[in-house]
Amino acid sequence: MICVPSYNHIAKEAFEKIFPEQTNQYDFVIKYSAKFSGYNANIRLRTHTIIVGMSKKWRGISKEIQIGLIQELLLRLFKKRVHTLNMDLYHLFLKKIHVAIPKLVSDQILEMLFDKLNKEYLGDVLERPNLKWGSYSTRRLGSYEFGSDQITLSRLLHPDEGLAQELLEYVLYHEMLHKKFKFDSYAGHTRSHTSEFRKWESRFPNAVQLEKQLSSAVAAKRPRSLLRWF
Repeated sequence: MICVPSYNHIAKEAFEKIFPEQTNQYDFVIKYSAKFSGYNANIRLRTHTIIVGMSKKWRGISKEIQIGLIQELLLRLFKKRVHTLNMDLYHLFLKKIHVAIPKLVSDQILEMLFDKLNKEYLGDVLERPNLKWGSYSTRRLGSYEFGSDQITLSRLLHPDEGLAQELLEYVLYHEMLHKKFKFDSYAGHTRSHTSEFRKWESRFPNAVQLEKQLSSAVAAKRPRSLLRWF
């Protein structure tokens, strides 16, 4: 873990721009760490200290973009909605950074299915991201991380678990759409499941039926579990 005091002013400046009346209420610490994949980050409040954890890759990125990232995290922390130019810069950066992220994580099964779905439904134009199996989760079946350009699928969907392959393909396709359409964001509120996203999602054969089958499969593995998409 690398704590660089000279960088802490970036967090303070980010806070002052959206909460000028509360400037003296908190201390600020930025920790650049190798534990984050890609350009991921997090934030936490410990008494009167706001601690921002960021991938060490952020140290080489423009201060103005870093401020936008920290403002995004602050608005989530304090559940507020504000819009800033710095956040616009950060969102633009996040939507483009996948080009520069190394593709070092993959799986033969997921590669094959990604290429198949990409060709059948997306015109074979979507760049293959990092692909991996996650934990055996019944709450989060899939996710796409912009900061690491990575799709992660629950091991529950692995072919060895006996579920129909089309369920795996449907979840993978859903996450591929997140990569394709990115997100809309304003005033600290991010929306991924836009009308355009839903239109493309519905193009998958038997989408409505597959949603029901996924819910049933999850319920069988873990009664009363909640199905979440990311």
